[in-house]
Amino acid sequence: SSSSSSSSSSSCCSSNRGGRGSSSQGSLPGSSILPPPPRVHIHTYDRSDFSWLFSKADGYKKLVRSWFCDKTTFPTTTISTKKKKKTMTTTAPILHFEQLDVLHPTEKVFKLWKRAHLITFCFVVAELFKADGDNTLLLFRRLRDQMSKRGAMILVIESAGTFSFVKPKKVGGQKQWIYCILDRLLLERNSEGVRTWECVAKSDSEWFRLEKGLDYPLKLNNMRYFYRLYRRKQ
Repeated sequence: SSSSSSSSSSSCCSSNRGGRGSSSQGSLPGSSILPPPPRVHIHTYDRSDFSWLFSKADGYKKLVRSWFCDKTTFPTTTISTKKKKKTMTTTAPILHFEQLDVLHPTEKVFKLWKRAHLITFCFVVAELFKADGDNTLLLFRRLRDQMSKRGAMILVIESAGTFSFVKPKKVGGQKQWIYCILDRLLLERNSEGVRTWECVAKSDSEWFRLEKGLDYPLKLNNMRYFYRLYRRKQ
């Protein structure tokens, strides 16, 4: 699925600094009022309806919020001012789910993606290429050209097996590894000869191995995966 900080499955994440009027409050000259910690909005998309995972009291929402509020994951920060100390605690994210084919997003959804801080594609890009290689290439081109925030990121994690050896176009061309396709597409120079994206972290092959003694109702296997983290430079 994909998400954006915010999935056919993909992800976008965006954050803001609180409620109505917080931006003007933070700009008051000489004000000792500190803004609250950033509030993260997680938008998740899938072609199937997984809204029940977000509505159940013990579902995805509880899992994510418990992780965000875990002080070992996000320690409490204390900021000192001339007058007092203020403790900054992590605020649980706001979760959103929408049933959607990410290869055909609405203009409203894509407008949200363009402003995202982080978009993640976790174990979905190979499926997108096999479903429609041409539209998958178009999606990444649009994200490359239209994500507007400097420092915005795209994270791709996918199986490093033959499932990720794909034909990027319906007609013509040879099979290629997905990470080679994305590197060439996202890191190419624009019409002015400038690269607007950079790859800040990558690996063509990593192993996730199960802990010994792990007990689970279904059979689980070790897996090999690759990842890429791209960041907009300007």
